[in-house]
Amino acid sequence: MRADLGLSAKELAAVLDMQGPDPAHVWMLRDYLEDMLIREGRPVYPFSKLANPSVNRWYRYDRPWRKESAQ
Repeated sequence: MRADLGLSAKELAAVLDMQGPDPAHVWMLRDYLEDMLIREGRPVYPFSKLANPSVNRWYRYDRPWRKESAQ
């Protein structure tokens, strides 16, 4: 997972522990988890927070795992 996201171990730990993470990394992990569920054909349930990615207008981030699957 960390390699797919392109995050360092420290960056991923900050997101998972919610210890001062970069907000863009939080949104990126949210998208990644949702994409992995869809890829596996599993149901995706609504998030209680970060529910609608269209409201994220402030934090830009790459989605490298999507680029790999498009090839």
